[in-house]
Amino acid sequence: MHPLIRHKNADQDLLNIVQQFKRATGHKRKRLKGALGRIAFILEAMETDEDMQKRLLKHSNDECGGVNFKKWLAQHKLGNDLWRVKLWSGPELVGYRIIYAYEKTDQNHNQSRFHVLAIVDRNDFNYEDEHQNLISARIINDYSNM
Repeated sequence: MHPLIRHKNADQDLLNIVQQFKRATGHKRKRLKGALGRIAFILEAMETDEDMQKRLLKHSNDECGGVNFKKWLAQHKLGNDLWRVKLWSGPELVGYRIIYAYEKTDQNHNQSRFHVLAIVDRNDFNYEDEHQNLISARIINDYSNM
């Protein structure tokens, strides 16, 4: 299995969601609680579940087990091995994406590892180059500095 490294900015993203949860009330609080639980579950599985790790590098439109993995196509075209996880909780789409990278450290991939670079609100993030914003610029910078 490959190690999973969470970038400090991804940890800050998660902390920001926790802070939003603490301030939220009603339906928003319930939605954030569900999102945090789902994010924590998926992060744990990305690190410890061998089947999940195999799926992390398979671009697919299929939702399986409440997750869907896809390349960040605009970045792949530029040679950046960036991916995203789309999360579901039951029939409901969770409003966050986990952005991660795969770092190949040797030819046989024996020492390769995954890096979680961001946990972003889907409404604040766009995968297209022409819509690059502060979040995507930060992710690309963090990826370049891995």
